[in-house]
Amino acid sequence: MQSVSKYITWLAIFAGALWPITGMAAPGECSAPPCGKVDNTTSTSTFPARDIKVSNHWCYSDRLPQDDDIFVRACLPPPLGENTNKKAKLIDLSPGHASNERADFRSAEAFRAEGGCTTEFKRQYAKPWVPARIEKIDRHGLGSQWINISNDQKITVSSIDCSTPPPPSSNPPPEPTSAPDAKYWVDTFASADGYPSPTISGYSPVGQLYAGRNYVFCKTLGTVVSVGSDHNHWWLWTDLDSHSSGNSKAYVSAYYLTRWGNDVAKDNNGTDIPDCVGLPPPPPPPPPSPMPTTKYWVDTFAPGNGYLTPNPYSQGAASVGQLFAGTNYVFCKKLGDTVTVGNDHNHWWLWTDLDSYSAGHPSAYVSAYYLTRWGNDEAKDNNGTVIPDCP
Repeated sequence: MQSVSKYITWLAIFAGALWPITGMAAPGECSAPPCGKVDNTTSTSTFPARDIKVSNHWCYSDRLPQDDDIFVRACLPPPLGENTNKKAKLIDLSPGHASNERADFRSAEAFRAEGGCTTEFKRQYAKPWVPARIEKIDRHGLGSQWINISNDQKITVSSIDCSTPPPPSSNPPPEPTSAPDAKYWVDTFASADGYPSPTISGYSPVGQLYAGRNYVFCKTLGTVVSVGSDHNHWWLWTDLDSHSSGNSKAYVSAYYLTRWGNDVAKDNNGTDIPDCVGLPPPPPPPPPSPMPTTKYWVDTFAPGNGYLTPNPYSQGAASVGQLFAGTNYVFCKKLGDTVTVGNDHNHWWLWTDLDSYSAGHPSAYVSAYYLTRWGNDEAKDNNGTVIPDCP
């Protein structure tokens, strides 16, 4: 059934009904009920009830939050934006109402988290085995931001707190130690890989800094991490939460800082994190191990783009060619960015020889999402043999 589902999804992509990565429906429509929905229950909150802006159109190839001015210009029609899709709409959803109450607004695909406020909401899924989760979007000191809604999700906004945030003194004070051991407290919105060098090409992660409140010591320029319109070239020296032997300290990207924007590296108090001084130089990257040459034969249901990294989206890498649909061979697999289309997803990337490629790059990583015979996060050949890990 997995392969049938993938073929149907690919046919929808080919017909122009679905954007290749996001699985979004056309404005005002949805692929199958229940459609995306927003409930405004802020009237039951201890904070003042507020209208919520909701859009039936998401025009991006990923699900990352988008700044208000960019979203309006790209996704909504004149006179609001530049998008010419006549079905795109923007409504003000008043307290006590739901977005699907309007006959001309069947599917909600985004809502706006207001600038200067903290928006709290519950995200629920149509599948009963997927647990609901409570989320908070803190935009104090920042502009408004649009949040994506999938067709199988219901968003219940419970409160919008636009009161003055607590003073900076509520954060743990830096410990009185000398640089680079002075601790600067920061919030990170996701777990971040740690590297022995801020220039990560040729290096593998040595551990992770978990999401939450963490301390860092200093910053230095390094490889730019870019996801959608968000990017950061600063790397932060810190103690990792999990790590390999002898690698308790490493660099993590400032992209993961919750409170700040592009190319900013500040602590929770708004203090610039100081430059790293006096740190030992990073070790040289290990020599690349030769890739395996044993071929594992697989069927792919659609052409897949090839990249020189298994993390092309988070690293902003460009495609260097394609692997055509059909029976192909691959050599090994590696964990990387997750490719998601509708309910299908895969975090494995397969090293292979491309069918078409740019000069000097005949081999690259292609997502295991395109495997015909297997399901989510699986990477097997046609015989059911697990494809081995790449060095």
